Amino acid sequence: MWQVSIGTPYMACFYNGCVVFMNKEFDIIEEELNKLSFFTNVGKGLVYGRDRMDIFLEKAGHPEKAYRIIQIAGTNGKGSVSSYISGGLRSLGFKTGTFTSPHLVDIRERIVVNGEYIPVDDFVRLYYQVKDIIASIDKEIHGFNLGYFEYLQAMTLIYYVECGIDVLVMETGLGGRHDSATSLVNPDVCVLVSLGLDHTAILGDTYEKIAYEKSGIMRDGADVVSVYPDINEEVNKAIEDIYIKEAINNKCNLTWVYKNNIKSLTLNGGSIDFSLQNDYYKNVIFKLDTPAIYQAENASVALTAIAVFLKRLGRNLNEQDILNLQDALYKVHWSARMQCIGDGIYLDGAHNPEGIKRFVESAGAITDGAHATLVFSAVSDKNFGRMINTIVKSRVFSDYVITELNNTSRALDKDVIKNAFILSGTADIENHLIVENDVYAAIRNAIKYHNELKCEENRYLFFVGSLYLAAIVEDLIKEEKQ
Repeated sequence: MWQVSIGTPYMACFYNGCVVFMNKEFDIIEEELNKLSFFTNVGKGLVYGRDRMDIFLEKAGHPEKAYRIIQIAGTNGKGSVSSYISGGLRSLGFKTGTFTSPHLVDIRERIVVNGEYIPVDDFVRLYYQVKDIIASIDKEIHGFNLGYFEYLQAMTLIYYVECGIDVLVMETGLGGRHDSATSLVNPDVCVLVSLGLDHTAILGDTYEKIAYEKSGIMRDGADVVSVYPDINEEVNKAIEDIYIKEAINNKCNLTWVYKNNIKSLTLNGGSIDFSLQNDYYKNVIFKLDTPAIYQAENASVALTAIAVFLKRLGRNLNEQDILNLQDALYKVHWSARMQCIGDGIYLDGAHNPEGIKRFVESAGAITDGAHATLVFSAVSDKNFGRMINTIVKSRVFSDYVITELNNTSRALDKDVIKNAFILSGTADIENHLIVENDVYAAIRNAIKYHNELKCEENRYLFFVGSLYLAAIVEDLIKEEKQ
């Protein structure tokens, strides 16, 4: 097995207000991981990540059997729900490990134990440990390898055995039925968050097809918690039927979280208050440190999943548990989810039509009619036309700054974005469009202009459209703090 030498050279980096020591080998490994395919056919017809991970876990001795598992699938909200579940369980005395994707700035954001990123040295060591196991499998299945998501997942599962976690909170990578995360044996709770038409080339081009793929995480008598769909009556019923059938086939108990379970939702400055009313919470009031009103649903799903998980362990929520959860959820912060990054400046990672719909609802509640500027960019394989149409038709924003991403080969051309805004808007919308060639200049200039005018009038600035854009904004914020 590969070992990391004690004399590995280190480089100091500044991140989130702290000095982080990164070694050069870590940088090399990250480059190697980036070369791995996200969607790959590897080794004797092993088309799906689940097929490959099944083989890997068998060879690795099934590390996932060492802890309890909560698996999360869906289109929008997986990261937020994961974070709320993990924070909530920690407040109740559980040691948690989370595995989420994608990351914004640091790849180690994906592998977190009790709120702490995996140390660099452990990341390096586990990379080589997984590489050794892959090499062993390759002797039996020539050409065997793992894709990017699977490789990181494999490192995570082994690391969490070493850490002695109690519960793994695991995001599904893509879909569910064939995803590598669904290789994990005996999940305790499967969580399904809101659905959207995303990754349609792989998962299908209808809500029903996507629901079928996502529902594939149900298995082995697990408890299932799902948000009730909110699309239209016909589609809602179709998704409900798909989930119920899958639950019955897998002997799963299915618990719905309905919109009307969430009462008295109010925005109070930079936070939201709501009460949760269901079988586990009797009009309990929760406060979230975010102005994103869509997080009330995500938090409610997480709280219900926690209660269902405890019930599975033979434990009911008591008064102190409720107090702990109230405190814990307020302390949870998830980057790029209506994240306040300055005075009246917000960053949101919405990058599909359903996510954008939720974004504009929250942005409208925040601005309450005040002047708002939006900086927008997107990738070419998203339904950017629907996204832009929703943004323009909302009438929340007075001006738009359009730019082109420089950190992905999938970047959508700025002129294509401009034309989509013109097609969606009124005759004078061109007077409210600014096109910036350089994404860094677009961000810096928008912030500079906003700060200059903020002292004269109540105004807001938002960044949205892509997680790639969010990553660049986060990176610039980090640079400003150095």
